[in-house]
Amino acid sequence: MRHVNLPCAPWLAAIPLLVAGLPAQSQLPTPPTNTHNQILILPIFDPAANAGTPSCPTAQLQAEMTKLRAQVGENHGKIRVGFSHIVGSAAGLREHCRLAKANNLSVGVIIGVQTHTGMGAKLVTQDLRNMQWRLDGVTYQGEQKVTKDGNPEFPARDWQVPTPSRYCPAIHADAMASTRRAAQTIAQEMKEFPGTIVVVNATIEEELATSGEASDNFLADYSPFAVAEFRDWLRHTGIYDDTTGAHAGEGASDEITGPFVNINGAMRSPFYNARTPDSPGPNGISFNDRFGTNVTTWALRSWDLDKFPDPITDKNFAPTPAEGTRGYTIGGFDAPRKRDPASRYWRAWSWDVYDQDGRYPPGNPYRPTFGFRQAEVAHFVEDVLDEAHRAGIPTGLLYAHQIPSEQVSATRNRSGASPIWTGYYTPAKTLGITRFGPISPSRLSQYTNDWGIFEWHPKPNSPPDDPALYKSTIDDLTAYSHAGGHIFYPGWWKANSAHDPIFPLNDSEFAHALHDWITKQ
Repeated sequence: MRHVNLPCAPWLAAIPLLVAGLPAQSQLPTPPTNTHNQILILPIFDPAANAGTPSCPTAQLQAEMTKLRAQVGENHGKIRVGFSHIVGSAAGLREHCRLAKANNLSVGVIIGVQTHTGMGAKLVTQDLRNMQWRLDGVTYQGEQKVTKDGNPEFPARDWQVPTPSRYCPAIHADAMASTRRAAQTIAQEMKEFPGTIVVVNATIEEELATSGEASDNFLADYSPFAVAEFRDWLRHTGIYDDTTGAHAGEGASDEITGPFVNINGAMRSPFYNARTPDSPGPNGISFNDRFGTNVTTWALRSWDLDKFPDPITDKNFAPTPAEGTRGYTIGGFDAPRKRDPASRYWRAWSWDVYDQDGRYPPGNPYRPTFGFRQAEVAHFVEDVLDEAHRAGIPTGLLYAHQIPSEQVSATRNRSGASPIWTGYYTPAKTLGITRFGPISPSRLSQYTNDWGIFEWHPKPNSPPDDPALYKSTIDDLTAYSHAGGHIFYPGWWKANSAHDPIFPLNDSEFAHALHDWITKQ
């Protein structure tokens, strides 16, 4: 990815460039920086993040590791077994790695950066544009629910959700800084305990705000940052300029824009240097002709970033101001406000598999041309993984952690905009998803033969002693591993507590099946 100077608009210039009593230690060889030839089974055990502290004393972690080795297994041959957890302090990760090495176990680490919940909560109120505004043009905070007793409830994935737009300086910079700090901690422990940390996955189920499951009115992301980025993505301008952009080559495909044209020595969107949206391009077709729009200026209709650069802090502002009022530009550009799967403009904005009769977009799987909403999610994931690599994590160890929304439901697919492809990391050709219940491995192997499931349970809500849980585990692991799946984070390992009623793992047929499957490898 090239990193060059950004355009001179003041708001764009602010965008950061992605520039004792233990078993004898086992002397394992340092694994390669790509673990594709290994099978990693790393149950999620969150307390490990606080190893060596009062909340997770060393003795407790040792006891859980002893149980893990007995119930699931340990490192042998191409198999790696251990705990995974969201990275905490450097000291906690160091203690986890020390114990794992002493117990012939491995470690998986999660970088918990994402925008779909509380990340950036303080930042979104400092500038209300930092939130994912909604389709209705009225809502900027999201859907506020009320509990049965009348108290307000603020669903974490619906209320004041930050925009993942690359054009939002505050949120993007905060996400990259958080990623960098976590990755630097991980990289240091990788040097201290070579071969112990075998995989790093970053971003936790990145998606757009999900209140759109209840109503199209709440579909995101209509933040001015996102709408401006959508415009530039379509035109190949700004950060998507094919010769000067920080993300050259990542603009909308020709399936969306129509055939590219040679402008200033590069093949670009035909609307690259169109003076206005109604001006014919080099091919004689205007933006309005192509997309059925009726706009006369590239400035945003609502709160154009150049005309109104100051943060919005007044909670009584109008997200879509009326003509003649502050924030409005007559004839201005906007994202589509009516969900119409047959509309070329809507498909450019959002390609929702269910709404397209189950069809993936043109170019899938080698160059999927998802709509901008899906691209926005994928770009955030890629930027986080790139930042982790720059901070010292080998690309071959990096995986995403995405919700396969087309496997979940039509409303989640439409609202969250996080189909499987958004978990594909191009530099490493790796793919990571989450999945509770079965999934056809062909849905993942169409993209790569190097993939994993980073929150996984074959049969949620199963009784721990259910024979069907054992069978599903064996069947799924066999099918997945034959299709390129080789990293699994079974969830969740519970310490000193009753069985998890939803995701039984330890002391269950899930663990029994994992043990038997590993033994036969």
